[in-house]
Amino acid sequence: MGSQVLSQEEQFKEVMLDTYRQAARKGYRATYFLQMIGELGAVETAKQLVMNPTYSSGFAQLLAMGELRISVEAIILRDEFRSMFEEKYLAAAHKKLDEAGYFGKGGK
Repeated sequence: MGSQVLSQEEQFKEVMLDTYRQAARKGYRATYFLQMIGELGAVETAKQLVMNPTYSSGFAQLLAMGELRISVEAIILRDEFRSMFEEKYLAAAHKKLDEAGYFGKGGK
């Protein structure tokens, strides 16, 4: 059998699940995050978390751990996934990360 090429959406889901695994290895088990992905799918989960006006508990936990690079907000801003999201989602993700000091150098 040839190698299977994952769709962009499947790749996104894999990255989201890997985020869970990375956080779990550091002691944070985001069970609600996993449940959301199972119920809503990875893309819809990302949209809901990003558009929440407050930090999700997961975002707050990753911020405290110094691991915002694996947050949903950082993932949707990656070049390979940006095209999957409308500008309002990208802007909301950027704003949360900026407020949390993710970009450094005083932000944008």
